[in-house]
Amino acid sequence: MQDNVVTLSGLRPKAPKPPPTPRKTNAEKCREYRERLKKEDPEKDQLRRQKNHANAKKWRDNLEPEEKQRQRELGRLRQQQRRQKLKEKENVCSPAPKTGKKGQPTPTRASAKLHEQKEAHKRELAKVRQARRREKIKSNPQKLRREREKRRRRYQEKKAKTNVNACDTPERKGSRTPWRVIFQDAKKKLNKCRNKLALIKLDFLKRIQSRGDVNKTKSYYIRKKQQTCGHLVGKFLNEVAVDIPFQKSGAKPKKVLTKTMNDLYIEFKQKYPDIKISPTTFKRLRPDNILLVNSTNDGCSSQYKSRLPFLHLSQLQAMHRNLKLRRHYFGAGHGKSLCDSAGGTVKNCATRAVAAGKTRIQSAQDLLEFCNRELLIPPSQLCSDHVVRSFELITSEEVVRDMSVDDVKAVKGTQSIHSVIPSEEEGNIRVRLLSCFCPVCLVGERGVCENQEFTLDWKSASVLKKASAQKDQLSTARTTRPLTKVPRKCQIKTKGKSKGRPVLEALQLNSVFTPPAIETAYESHQLNGTLSDESDNIPMDRDNFFSHVYSELSVCNSVEAVQKVVNKLYPLFKNFQLPSVTPKSLLGVNGCIDRVAKELIPEGVGCGLLYPVLVQSDGNCVPRTLSLAVFGTEDMHLEVRCRIVFELASNINYYVNSLDDSMSRVLCETSNQMCDTVRETFLQELLEIKSLGTFMGLWQLMAASNIFCSKIVSVYPSKGIACHRKLFNRVLVPRNGMSSSPITILWSSTRDLPEAYWTANHVVLLVPISDEIIVEVE
Repeated sequence: MQDNVVTLSGLRPKAPKPPPTPRKTNAEKCREYRERLKKEDPEKDQLRRQKNHANAKKWRDNLEPEEKQRQRELGRLRQQQRRQKLKEKENVCSPAPKTGKKGQPTPTRASAKLHEQKEAHKRELAKVRQARRREKIKSNPQKLRREREKRRRRYQEKKAKTNVNACDTPERKGSRTPWRVIFQDAKKKLNKCRNKLALIKLDFLKRIQSRGDVNKTKSYYIRKKQQTCGHLVGKFLNEVAVDIPFQKSGAKPKKVLTKTMNDLYIEFKQKYPDIKISPTTFKRLRPDNILLVNSTNDGCSSQYKSRLPFLHLSQLQAMHRNLKLRRHYFGAGHGKSLCDSAGGTVKNCATRAVAAGKTRIQSAQDLLEFCNRELLIPPSQLCSDHVVRSFELITSEEVVRDMSVDDVKAVKGTQSIHSVIPSEEEGNIRVRLLSCFCPVCLVGERGVCENQEFTLDWKSASVLKKASAQKDQLSTARTTRPLTKVPRKCQIKTKGKSKGRPVLEALQLNSVFTPPAIETAYESHQLNGTLSDESDNIPMDRDNFFSHVYSELSVCNSVEAVQKVVNKLYPLFKNFQLPSVTPKSLLGVNGCIDRVAKELIPEGVGCGLLYPVLVQSDGNCVPRTLSLAVFGTEDMHLEVRCRIVFELASNINYYVNSLDDSMSRVLCETSNQMCDTVRETFLQELLEIKSLGTFMGLWQLMAASNIFCSKIVSVYPSKGIACHRKLFNRVLVPRNGMSSSPITILWSSTRDLPEAYWTANHVVLLVPISDEIIVEVE
């Protein structure tokens, strides 16, 4: 009888999985490709080698000597490693090693190397498995939640084992006290036992001040921080600061921080993550040679945005005139620090005592008596580690102020103010609705804020109740300034050609400046009849005379002093007649083409026949350009500057009222001497431009047009802010008629700025290439 055997067709025993092959790196793949190419196509491999050698040689030729030396050392190191690998391969091919006592092979360098390779392979496989496990956990929300709970539980267990108060451990005796640990456990310890912890808070301060051993530890902590972090903070701030040169030649450039200290602190922590430093210490370690431009505060109106902080800000600006301060109030929330938790414990204890009816607190003296009775811990002579808690009352007599608080008034609309700039005079500030961080507002570039429609204009405000008489006069003059309507006529003609010479196409300018007809320059002043005897010592040759005029102007400290010099020396100007302005050319003045300015000429201006002449950019570019257009050389720029100063000082009211209110405001904002009113800005510019190396603007070009009786065509590039193009892209016509050829200038820049933030700081002359080509500007 045969046994019934049942077989299942199609079923086979499961074969074991082959071990996973390790992934090859890019270097291994490239090495295999080179070996395969060398065997299959030797010619192609030879071409590849030659190409690599040529690229390597070209790369080595462009290296600096220091980098070449470093590459040589790295090459030697790679050669040594390659030789070591070859020796290890030879050792692997050697006979089997001898066995030890228990039959185990004696380890050699080759076997150790193989063992390390196996271990590295195992670690790589473990990393791959771990990465796959993380991907599975992330794809499943339940697994991800359970994994996070496990991590949180492990962290709490580890923290419970190692969480020992560092203040009570004997091994940390003499080291710096961990302040964070103290203040984290402050509330718990005060509730349990009020005789074990000392806390004190002095509000409105940057640091906590304490007594006893805690004070010594804190001073050690600060000294340690300064020693380890001071040089790093100084080096970091010097790297991120921007060099801005002074207007005077030869002066050392000043360092300006273009970001807030909070942003710089974040960047410092990202660059040095191992350095432990607080924001307060970071700000205190700022070097003295850096000019802090912006500072930020939270929106707590009672502490930082009220009348007294505004007064302190103006006093700080008056004390440090070399600093330009701007304060921004974000108002995102009131920040908390260590002193807030320290003061909160005292307030909570006092609140609970009053609510329970145990005490009655109605003044600061009552609070001091309660703290001395309930929270005071006197010093102990038995234990040196004993913590002391004491309280002090600062009376109003101990607070020394330069002026009474009653003389300080609140600024109207304080809650809506988010940007404040202190004035140089104590007690005066300038406020704005919103903060802006464009290049004009942040770095202090010349120009108009691009967000002006949102931030609105700066408004002057005083925090003192008794304003000075000078401010009252200026405010009265601002409201009673006579308004003169300036007729504006469009003198743009149609396109046309003259006989025998090309003509410039119609220049698309925004406006043509035609001032009202008034008396000729210098005739509006009543001169003092005859000159004094000092005029006999005045040199009468042209160069020495205007050098003497410049020396007289340079010692003037007020507008009245400048006008006295004008009354004294103007009658001698008739001895030095000005030549009539004739058409100039690039070859006629022996000039060179300014390649940077050539790229800035707007399309359609000059039909490609006008070229900018290279003018020295030393702050005297406007006088040099006008001297080149009138005299044919830049050497007469001192005379041109003196004549412009005399013209502006003789007709102050005329130039102050020459533009409408909107253009006057834009012109004042582009000035380096911007003040509250147009008249103040003009007078400050008049005192500034009498010195060599100071930049001139549109007012000075108006004066030059009247001096030389010539039309000046001001061409502004199609870059930057639209209101700048509208202001500077115009034709300036002399008030007494034209008797000379027109002068065409182009606004340029010596800085590399983005197109949206582009502002002009240089002026060049536009002329044709030769005298045979005459381009008429219509």
